Amino acid sequence: MSRGKPIQQGVRVKLPQGVTWSQIASMTPDEIKRRNVFPEGFMPLPHPNHPEGGMVFKNSGIALRLRACEESTSSDCSDHSAL
Repeated sequence: MSRGKPIQQGVRVKLPQGVTWSQIASMTPDEIKRRNVFPEGFMPLPHPNHPEGGMVFKNSGIALRLRACEESTSSDCSDHSAL
């Protein structure tokens, strides 16, 4: 996969100012949460196509589509009647 190029070694995230990896390693998970020192580089990233926080479809969007299908006489909604 590297095609002969050098591969980055080690962790590459910025820690909060005044915090070291040794300090984080000695903390309990509750203490890390309480002090808010979890490195931001390890936080989950939202998917660019899911602005609702990771849900593929919001309930309101599903309800709107079902309502439109109920009111429509077109055949394009027949496949979605099981929703």
